[in-house]
This record gives sequence, structure tokens and C-alpha cells, in this order.
Amino acid sequence: FSSSFPFIFFLPMTNKTELQFVRSLLQSAGEWVDRTREPLLAEHSGALLRLLQQTSTQLQQGADEQQQQTGTPTGGLELSATWAQCCMDKCHERIHQGHWKDVALCWRQAYSVACLLRSLALGLQALAPPEPTRCALLLEALRVCDMALLLGCEVLPGVADEKQPTQRLATFFSNLLFLHRSETPGCRSCSSCAPVELGKSLSEASSSAAVAVATTAAAA
Repeated sequence: FSSSFPFIFFLPMTNKTELQFVRSLLQSAGEWVDRTREPLLAEHSGALLRLLQQTSTQLQQGADEQQQQTGTPTGGLELSATWAQCCMDKCHERIHQGHWKDVALCWRQAYSVACLLRSLALGLQALAPPEPTRCALLLEALRVCDMALLLGCEVLPGVADEKQPTQRLATFFSNLLFLHRSETPGCRSCSSCAPVELGKSLSEASSSAAVAVATTAAAA
């Protein structure tokens, strides 16, 4: 992307353009996970690494299925979002164990990667028709990006902040949410965007976290 990246959101964007942007970041998901490989193995966290890898693979498969079905969201995206939440929960737990300076940096990096995977899965679902839960999905995707910025660390060390995937994705979702609300009557308060359904999905994701991590560990 060019150095003028933050300003492209003020231009009219078609659904196709939006999907292309999200999928361009999706292509880098495997690289983000690979960057955590050695540090997580050194922390004896092979189960988390495998779950991150499975989430990345599932996310790309879900995106491919969505594209083949003319934009219709698939269960693969919902599953990858749930798995990413499981990874976030595990990293969040380790980040808050003991004094902050004693926490290995790889946990913050893995947390950022998990947040990116979840926000991408939610974003792809939000960009697909129909649109009854678009606002709620975008709000959750943006919240996840914010959590990555608060608790995580740079996914690409040595790269300027404005080119970091977390910042880019957060800016993208923020502007997309603004456009959606400005074009959708009654959406300013999210009253028309089914927050109950999103809350249900978040609850299900949280309750399945322990099961997913335990299953992955048992498969080791």
C-alpha cells in the first residue's frame, strides 16, 4: 500500500474494493502466525501455536468459500472467529500472570495475531450480504483491533505504525462503520443491527474457549 493509505477511506468504496482490501491482509495471515512459531515453542506453547495455524487455515478456507458463493457468509468464518477468540483468551490469561515485565513478548505478539484473525473473520462476515448484523460485527471487529493495540505488540517489527496491519485494519473498520451508519436509517444507535445475536455469538465463543484449547492440546 502507498504512503497515502489512511486517506483512501474518504473515497467512495464499493463492496468489491472493501473485500479486496480485507483479503489482501488475509493473505499475510500465515506469515503473522509463522512469526510467533519459535518464541511460542520456546514457551512450551505448541498447542496455542497449532490452534493459531488452524485458525489461519480455516479463515482462508472460509474466505474462499464465501467468494465462491457470491459473498454469502459461511460457517467457516464463524468457526475461525471462535477459534481466534480462544487464542485471545489464552494469551490474555498469560499476559496477566505475574508482573508485566516478566511476561514474554511472544504472548503479546500472539495476542495481536489472534486479534487480527478474529477481526478479519468478523469483517468478512460484515461485508457479505445480507446486512442485518453488519453494524454489530463491525463494532466487534473494531473493539478487537483496539484490544490488540492496548495489550498486544507490533506484528511486523521495524515497520512504521501506519503500515502495521492492526492500525490499518482498525482505521478501515472505523471508516467503514461510519459509512454504514451514515447510509443506514436508524443505525446510529445500532437499534437495527441485532446486537442480541452478536452477544449470543460472543457468549458461545467464550464458553467454547476451554474446549477448543483442550482439544488441540490433546491432539498433540
